[in-house]
Amino acid sequence: MSTSSPPMGSNVPPPAGSPLADATALEQYFRAHFSELADEAKVHLDEAVSSAPRVVEVAFRHAWDERAHFQTPQQLDAFLQ
Repeated sequence: MSTSSPPMGSNVPPPAGSPLADATALEQYFRAHFSELADEAKVHLDEAVSSAPRVVEVAFRHAWDERAHFQTPQQLDAFLQ
């Protein structure tokens, strides 16, 4: 029998070990990926490159608020990109 992820929008919390499993896991993930995501944001912000760190912080806060929607680190990565 195959298993599948819960549907998007479900209230099932992310699994243990997920970057969104708890605040500590998210902080570690944030610290590990902040620089690369800020660099990516700078590419898209053109002349507003100084806003890149704030954009990344807001994206992570939004991801935390929507954490029930992400079941894998890959889903979180896609969201943050």
